[in-house]
Amino acid sequence: MFGWNSHDAATEPRTAEPSGAAEGSDAPLEAGFLAGTYVATDTGWRAVELLAVGDLVMTFDNDLQPITNLSRRTVWQRGQDIPQREWPLLVPVGVFDNGYDMLVLPGQGLMVESDWGQMAYGDPFIIVPVHALEGVRGIARQRPQRSMEVITLELEQDNLVYAEGGALMHCAAQGSASGAMLAPRQAAFAARSLSA
Repeated sequence: MFGWNSHDAATEPRTAEPSGAAEGSDAPLEAGFLAGTYVATDTGWRAVELLAVGDLVMTFDNDLQPITNLSRRTVWQRGQDIPQREWPLLVPVGVFDNGYDMLVLPGQGLMVESDWGQMAYGDPFIIVPVHALEGVRGIARQRPQRSMEVITLELEQDNLVYAEGGALMHCAAQGSASGAMLAPRQAAFAARSLSA
């Protein structure tokens, strides 16, 4: 009806440009878990900043998987002018089975179930960078008020990790880019199907 289901998915790349260049900048959009995010582990829900290499996290497809690499960095230094495209997004409680409001980096992949994904790829479960979901179901950017630690978890293979009570967040395989995420054009189609 609106033409967004009529594209030929076979002629367009499904996955994102690892450099982030397709988003209008040479710099990649931030991905990773913000400190304070709780993830499912073999010992229950734990704050991501308390995890270490070797800890087991609960994944969507592969049960418990060990963290093979973990990195930490600080973002949003005090007094720094932060471009709006880099602001985190607030995902309200319940939008993606999350039991709590979630503050998520714009480049972080989030699994969504979409009729469009089923039609385009034969799989209703697709990984969308959260920035593509801005405006959907109350998801909105929030200006960072303070510096925060970002924790990036890597597993043996690409996986989806349970966060904040039920949301599924993408974790790349060690040493790989986020190739499982939809490319910007496909992410936009998926977002429109969720808001319809």
